[in-house]
Amino acid sequence: MIYFVRVNGDSAHNDPNGPQCYILGEPPVFPQVFFNYRDLCLGSNFVRIGWPDTGDLTRPSKTGALAQCYDLGSLPYYVRGYLLEFRNISIGSIILMPDKDAPGDLFIGEVDRPYHYFHNVPVDPYECAHRVGVNWDRDSQGMAIRYQARTFGIDIHGGFWRKAFGRLDQHHAAPAIRNR
Repeated sequence: MIYFVRVNGDSAHNDPNGPQCYILGEPPVFPQVFFNYRDLCLGSNFVRIGWPDTGDLTRPSKTGALAQCYDLGSLPYYVRGYLLEFRNISIGSIILMPDKDAPGDLFIGEVDRPYHYFHNVPVDPYECAHRVGVNWDRDSQGMAIRYQARTFGIDIHGGFWRKAFGRLDQHHAAPAIRNR
């Protein structure tokens, strides 16, 4: 399986005007900005998806959640779909992680640990609680390899590239990604 996972995004958990959502010490600093968790994901060998206040997706609703902002049932159906499919990503799947700060750039890795829910604010952000372990492609110096989407024939101006999450098994780029 091949998955596209965007690791940047805004947060409901940094606005002190929303006390039911606010998590003290959670980046980014209010006012809300798009925060890029790319370096954390690459450095700690995981990929994350947002909406942490649902709690651990393998346990009863809200298990481990820190706020009362939303639950799985209150999110839009497509977000519930993202989260439930993310939870089921299997070991050996391929992850594409775009770099919000460099349009068209992406990082690729293979899943080596299944879904887990973990946070330890502020060291391990709440926004990164939903995780899947990834062994990122690295060069001989141990640096994560930065690929260009166009190398795989991926258009960054629409389609899955604009979503938070997607499964790409049948995408025309799949053979090139598998054979990188």
